[in-house]
Amino acid sequence: MKHDFFIKSRILPLFDEGKILEIRIRFRCFKEVRVGDNVVFNGVVTKTVKAIRRYPTFADMGRSEKPEHILPGATMGQIIGALREIYSPEKEKRGVIVFEFSP
Repeated sequence: MKHDFFIKSRILPLFDEGKILEIRIRFRCFKEVRVGDNVVFNGVVTKTVKAIRRYPTFADMGRSEKPEHILPGATMGQIIGALREIYSPEKEKRGVIVFEFSP
């Protein structure tokens, strides 16, 4: 199955620099994504879902995932800070979903 995700255009080149993880809030629209599905970012970059992991919070996710696979060149603290600027505490309470893509 194919799914369309949208990210900031400046993030797209990072897939060529080692980005293999995409972090999202556990919204209903992501419930249908399965391992083996294709995700098309901004209609340009297509990646295949290799694994899906769920965490209760960004901090829990940060203890298990590698920052260079999320945002090459950033620390986990910077990544979590950026995610908290995007998502309110109420949204974070829904839980965090990590999509891992085949390189």
